[in-house]
Amino acid sequence: MRISWVLFFAFTLSETVVSARVLPAVAEHWKIELRATALNYRGRPDPGIKVFFRQDGPQCGRCHVARGVGGDIGPSLMGFARKYDRAEAIRSVLEPSERLANGYTSVVVARRTGGVMTGLVRHENDTMLEIVDVEGKVHEILKSDIAQRQVSEASIMPDGLVDQLSDEDFRNLIEFLMSLDGPE
Repeated sequence: MRISWVLFFAFTLSETVVSARVLPAVAEHWKIELRATALNYRGRPDPGIKVFFRQDGPQCGRCHVARGVGGDIGPSLMGFARKYDRAEAIRSVLEPSERLANGYTSVVVARRTGGVMTGLVRHENDTMLEIVDVEGKVHEILKSDIAQRQVSEASIMPDGLVDQLSDEDFRNLIEFLMSLDGPE
């Protein structure tokens, strides 16, 4: 359904009309559709696990553990359904920066030698800051090399991870998350 919207805008409107204001409106409309569909219609958890771990999809499993498998960049999702309802699951996926899990607030570090890095603090002492980026790479930064350090209000989980999913895949992903009621 989303692809048809994008194609409609891409082929029926001139480039001067399709601006930075129009495309975000299309994305926001798609989020509204996904939210409504996933609230009103159930998916299936078995195809949802495939969406969760699919390499050409949102790659949730790269950062989150589910059913004992996955990465450790973001919070474990084991027991997710015991803590959150369907509306919160949908919101968490569509708007990851809206509410950050404890211990998962990212920092932005500007280095004196140049460059800016964003990630989660994994370890810190008097001389060193260790952060892990969205790719899972660990970076050790000497504190003497830090020009500025700021807590970010944005999640390390990027917005738009589900933009390329069909509404069926999104419903299945949410259903999979709601099946995670086992031990943490």
